[in-house]
Amino acid sequence: MGLMCNLLRQARQRPEDIVLADSAGQSMTYAQLATAASSGAARLHDAGIAPGDRVLVGLPNGFDFVQAYYSVIASGAIAVPVNPRFRASEIGRIARDSGAVAAIAEPGAGAHVEGIALTCADLADDATCEAVVAGRPESGATVILYTSGTTGRPRGAMLSGEGLACNAQAMGEVSSARPQDVHLCTLPLYHSFGATVSMNMPIATGGKIVFARQFIPAGVARLIRSVRGTVWAGVPAMFAAMAECESIDRDDLCSLRMCISGGAALSDRVFHVFKQRFGIEIAEGYGLTEASPVVTATRAGDRVVAGTVGPPIPGVSVRIVDESGEEAMRGQAGEVHASGPGVMLGYYDCPEQTRQVLHDGWVRTGDIGLIDAHGYLRILDRKSDVINTAGFKVYPAEVEETIRQHPAVSEVLVVGQPHPVRGEVVVAHAQLNPGCNASEREIVLFCRRRLADYKAPAVVVFHEALPADEMGKPLRKLVRLAQEPVHAVEEPGRQGAAGPSDPGAKEMKALNRDDALAAVRANVSNINLVKHMVAAEVCMRALAGRFGEDEHKWGLAGLLHDIDYDSAGSDPARHSLVGAEMLEKMDVHPDVIYAVRVHNDCHGLPRISAMDKALYAVDPLTGLIVAAALIHPAKKLAAIDVGFVVNRYHEKGFARGAKREQIALCSELDMELSDFVEVCLEAMQQHAAELGL
Repeated sequence: MGLMCNLLRQARQRPEDIVLADSAGQSMTYAQLATAASSGAARLHDAGIAPGDRVLVGLPNGFDFVQAYYSVIASGAIAVPVNPRFRASEIGRIARDSGAVAAIAEPGAGAHVEGIALTCADLADDATCEAVVAGRPESGATVILYTSGTTGRPRGAMLSGEGLACNAQAMGEVSSARPQDVHLCTLPLYHSFGATVSMNMPIATGGKIVFARQFIPAGVARLIRSVRGTVWAGVPAMFAAMAECESIDRDDLCSLRMCISGGAALSDRVFHVFKQRFGIEIAEGYGLTEASPVVTATRAGDRVVAGTVGPPIPGVSVRIVDESGEEAMRGQAGEVHASGPGVMLGYYDCPEQTRQVLHDGWVRTGDIGLIDAHGYLRILDRKSDVINTAGFKVYPAEVEETIRQHPAVSEVLVVGQPHPVRGEVVVAHAQLNPGCNASEREIVLFCRRRLADYKAPAVVVFHEALPADEMGKPLRKLVRLAQEPVHAVEEPGRQGAAGPSDPGAKEMKALNRDDALAAVRANVSNINLVKHMVAAEVCMRALAGRFGEDEHKWGLAGLLHDIDYDSAGSDPARHSLVGAEMLEKMDVHPDVIYAVRVHNDCHGLPRISAMDKALYAVDPLTGLIVAAALIHPAKKLAAIDVGFVVNRYHEKGFARGAKREQIALCSELDMELSDFVEVCLEAMQQHAAELGL
């Protein structure tokens, strides 16, 4: 049994039934998809790709992705799906890590892979190899899926086709899927959750997949109505957006019999608002890439309990393990372990990490949870995210769920921040609903009325938007990385006002890039120094994009960081302090001013935010990159690569002014030197004309 076997079975049983369709009216039958996959496998074989070879699949959602995915599996090679919106450096990193020999991508997009670059057009052929692929086992690694990296550097989980097929069929049973079902695909198929519930499950059960061109709530609602969609899987952010869209009527979604949420925790508020507006309960599932991915899920027709993620799906076992390593009793919290046919074979080329996660067929999820009286799993938090404040353990998910009940709050992330006395304090990072206001004190008191004092946040920081991944899942790691200096809210009855994290604090002025550059040119006479500041700007913008931060704000920090050089640059004791004063008069955002002030470490000020740390490391790196380009015979940025720059970095006598100890602090951003150089070099190469290189 395997994924290709499921497809071939459906092609024999219902050859003329439509399996793929889109909003433009295009469609493909099961027979056509099976033939396309078999033909693609033959063409991959002709191109020299052998069984076990890794092949990147970097395509957007649509017919081409499904054909390429199943072609690779049919060939006996290993599919490595990647986000097609990744930058070349990110895809190249996965290609190198997985040892990929080929990439199937849109024209020109696979050129960065050191191997065969193919498009779906290259796989088209009239040949068929059904007899060959039908008997090919899928017990070994069939797909390598790279984890999101929210808890560390992404690693490739090796999954078997049999395990993936079992997971898809189990989800089909859980959702009572049938051939008559129309599955709306809005989730990215390169993601484990999307691949299972929006592609592999419909194919395993003979259903029809309809691709939404993009996720626009009103447009998705119209599509559901027009195609009479019956099953829709999404992430909490999608359900929240649908619930808040005033132009969607209950009748638009009346054909849906099953909504499945996964990828992140579904809040009580979204669950109840969605049910109230559309009369549909959202079934929630839980899983992880390392388990193919679904572990538990609410079954169709079962009682849905908000805050729980259902019982284990068929074939999967779940246990809760306490701190002593013993299995916990029902109702007791501990680490969630899972076993079943979908558990990964291990991380690709990472034996030590594999040993840390896998033991006797059980995968340690790293999540804290409990089994309730109904046998449902309740996730409390990530093990690594538990906050220890003054000896008390605080589960961020509990605090987050409480804060989400506040009518003004749209999304929230709770993290711990080091404290010299308490060990850690609880910090809430909140995003408010459009048009709503709330003060820090209001949120804190709201929590204190509902939680033990030690669980309530000491600080609330407001954001226009929390950083999130491509699935809409807020990225706790990036929020933690970007934390600003915080103050503790005073206890009720004590003196003290809410601080700068209040929404009423000074807002960022609309200083555009052109005005900022004009200010630089007016104050800095050295043209080479201006180019250096522009180089810092483009690097900072690229890093902000990498971390999901404000690219404009980070770019301003880079562009303006040496604006006082003519007047104070020769005096280290004054440099950057004078610049900060100049920026204050220009009404630049305080975050930018602080980053500029602390990039000169002579003042002994701490670098707190991710922007502060990035600017400090970027400043000397741009000089090193320019110096490396100038010693190359071509004297062009385009002529050098990451290896060339890194080698110059290790030459002690080269460009002594580019402080290595500063550059090395890219580690504070959880970036390796080569990654840091890669992002910055690529950014500077894209702006080579402006930099004169």
